[in-house]
Amino acid sequence: MSLFSKKTKITIHAFTRLLAQCIIKANPINCQLIEKSESLSSKEKKKIISELLYFRLVLLYFMLLFERRFGRKDYYESELMDILSLGLCLAFEDNGTSKKNAQERAEISMDRVQYYRELLESIDKDVVKGEEDVYFELVKRFVNDMFGVNEVELVERFNDKRFATKHHEVLHFVSQAYHLDDNNFKNNLKEFKFIE
Repeated sequence: MSLFSKKTKITIHAFTRLLAQCIIKANPINCQLIEKSESLSSKEKKKIISELLYFRLVLLYFMLLFERRFGRKDYYESELMDILSLGLCLAFEDNGTSKKNAQERAEISMDRVQYYRELLESIDKDVVKGEEDVYFELVKRFVNDMFGVNEVELVERFNDKRFATKHHEVLHFVSQAYHLDDNNFKNNLKEFKFIE
């Protein structure tokens, strides 16, 4: 984009809806990598695929939270929660989901947001110092949850090379999805001028 190009005006609500639409549309493509995995069982693939979309929408919440200032306004966490909830519902509808189903899926997403918010509050502040630390912890916890292990069990299970390979593979898949969404978020920030 040229420095002299006029940016498109957008509200935080429309911006959130747009990004959620992109994530919902892109998720099946990213899930193809998981489906092709030779190390994961069918049950593991099904579980990860069913949860990955919700997790990516959780990460969208944290992207909004870290940015916080859109246009001339700083948004509170509670405001961003409300904006995301509405944006997700509309984005699911935009992608062909019925209104009732869209509301249910938005509620599931927001439950996951709350779960990961509480998780971060329980982690030692010396461990999570900045934005990258937060995303690393979130991705790591998601992957551990998919395999049903905590940090102590993870160390023990890593003696099993097969498990270590699977864990590393899923960590890579999820990290890749996060980086795609993060790049999209940052690129879109540059494209728009935020209005209230």
